Amino acid sequence: MSESYDTFLSYASTDREYVRPIYDYLTEKGLRVWFDQVNIRPGDNWIADIAKGLENSKSCVVFFRKEPGVWHQRETEIAIGKRETDKSFKIFPVILQDADDPEPSLPAFLRSTALVDLRGGLRNLQVLWSLVAAIRGDQSVPIYRVPEETADDDGRPKGYRAEVNKIIALLIGEALYSRRDVSIRELIQNAVDACERRVTSHPSVGGAPAIQVVINSEEGFFEVSDNGDGMNLRLLSEYFAVIGKSIRDEEDIIERAQDDEHSRAQLISKFGIGFISVYMLAKRVLVSTTYEGCEQINLEIRGISERFSYPDTSPVGRPPSKVGTTVRVYFKDKFRKPGASDLNPQAAVEEFCRHVRHISVIKDGALLELKDSWNTEGAAVVGTIEEESRYELRLGLSHKNLGFYASNAGFLIDRRVEEITPYFMPTNIGGEINFNPGVIDLNMARDRIVANEKSAQVRREVSDAIREFLGMVVEKNTPGTQKILQPLLVTYLDAALKYEESAGGDHAAGGRRTSRDRDRDEAPPLSSIEAAELLLKTWLVELDGKQMSLRDALGTLKERDKFRVYYCARYYDQNNLFAIIRDILKKLGFLVIQDDMNKIEFKSGHDRWARDKQALEQLAKKYYFDLHSIEKPLPADILVLVTPDDKVSPQMLRVMRSIEKSRSEKVYLSRLKGAPVVFEIGGNIYLNLESVLIKKLERWFLSYDDSILKSYILGLLKYEIR
Repeated sequence: MSESYDTFLSYASTDREYVRPIYDYLTEKGLRVWFDQVNIRPGDNWIADIAKGLENSKSCVVFFRKEPGVWHQRETEIAIGKRETDKSFKIFPVILQDADDPEPSLPAFLRSTALVDLRGGLRNLQVLWSLVAAIRGDQSVPIYRVPEETADDDGRPKGYRAEVNKIIALLIGEALYSRRDVSIRELIQNAVDACERRVTSHPSVGGAPAIQVVINSEEGFFEVSDNGDGMNLRLLSEYFAVIGKSIRDEEDIIERAQDDEHSRAQLISKFGIGFISVYMLAKRVLVSTTYEGCEQINLEIRGISERFSYPDTSPVGRPPSKVGTTVRVYFKDKFRKPGASDLNPQAAVEEFCRHVRHISVIKDGALLELKDSWNTEGAAVVGTIEEESRYELRLGLSHKNLGFYASNAGFLIDRRVEEITPYFMPTNIGGEINFNPGVIDLNMARDRIVANEKSAQVRREVSDAIREFLGMVVEKNTPGTQKILQPLLVTYLDAALKYEESAGGDHAAGGRRTSRDRDRDEAPPLSSIEAAELLLKTWLVELDGKQMSLRDALGTLKERDKFRVYYCARYYDQNNLFAIIRDILKKLGFLVIQDDMNKIEFKSGHDRWARDKQALEQLAKKYYFDLHSIEKPLPADILVLVTPDDKVSPQMLRVMRSIEKSRSEKVYLSRLKGAPVVFEIGGNIYLNLESVLIKKLERWFLSYDDSILKSYILGLLKYEIR
């Protein structure tokens, strides 16, 4: 049996790019459409296929734009011939955009047929729908009635049946939405969409979009009014009254046809499911709406399973000639009693509407101000990273923990977005990312980002944005940021080295991560080279009593031919030998850096520890300087500790030479105030002539034989006395 079709598309070959999107639209609406690009396969007898397609179609859509082609004319003639013999066969002339003739000359038979005018493009949903309706009409079933005929005579079910009330309770309840006041967000989002659709579909209307939110505490209602496209009877019937069907479905075909990034970015509504969430709060809903060129429709709903009523006028008082929609929600009594619930409409608007344009809020007659917050208040530095037509991201660096929020078209998604938060995002870097719709996928309640490739891509991009942001912060050199950055960059350097080692070092040399590396969740934002470069600029050290960056300090040392850096532990104090050595090295012009242990907390919940010493070791390799502990300084750097012979008493010199000769071991004499009587540095043993004990010895044993002083010093040095 030959396949039958709802309609046949006839067009000139030069108009194929105009007709293909319409074919997609019609098929997505469930129509069976004969289209030569789909139905004729290579090698087929295309002349016979066209004739058969027309013969098996219930109607024909004839497109006009430029001068019709030969086969276009022939198909039209065949269609007209079929219409003469089959009165049920319909022909629909469609005028495409960019048509040459504003009043095209149609075949005589079609002149009395109503035109489908698409000269304004595919943005006019009403015209597109009229073509669908002309080919065939849809049917819908009220939610308060389930079809009775659900089983064959033998008892076998024909398909699924629905317990409508239970399904609706699920859709509007807290099983789907984490909080009741989310319906306030849904109403405002629908209003935003309506305004954007009107601007896009009717650019000649003029005037800026306007959304007004009214909160009336005394009467207990919440109201949203817009100057959007409004609803006519078809939209009211096909979308508002059909749960789960969205006007966005209509827009999909238009997006593919015209690729209008602005319009795609603004359409955010899931009209239908989103709207019915109001019944979590509402005991009564009033709708007053006017569509361009249509009369105002007033609607009253007293329950999700109740019939709609259509009064001639509405208490909302919307002017009949004003295009747009007003929705008023009267709260259930339990939400109106003081202290009976935590419902706060004003707080909900302020929380959800983070970056919503063209909105005003009036509470009990007073105009409220909505703050455009990006969650960067109190940050030391703020940076903005924009991805055109995708999102705007603002990051801040703070001394305290800073959250990371996500919004969609200006409406809050959540304050904790694990799906797009990099593993190595520190707690003191935060802010907000505001997506254009469609960039990421949201759950049905739109309070959670779906974990998939889209969110994984954004997560990688946020990690890259952190890298750019840190570079900007370092270049700005804002006072106080160094104390935040230095431990973070030390930690990033350590993490990058471990990551590059585990990855086989395949991107360590180049410094920047490759596309393959970006696919790995554990990659830190900075490569080891990037972290090292920023660390050199950020790490504040002291040289010659002045604070400067590590990079500048290394430059000064190299000018002095001192290619050495010393590090010391934090626990050294002024009474410690190594603290004394540290101060001596500093006075001699060496750079001494304190070695600390850094702990960084990340938003992923894990902590990471990294030592300054490990970072310095890596910097030493990359930037060619020697690194030493003050516990083992180079002998040449501490010659100042050795006291010249002319500063030592003759008796002490004789005794020390005798000890060195008998032991075959050098013992250095030093005058180091505060140091022990005998100490060891860098493997060398020192006798401290500045110690109180040695000074007393020299006085006590001055009149005695040298052997007595020698025996005493041997005891101090823990040598065997022979």
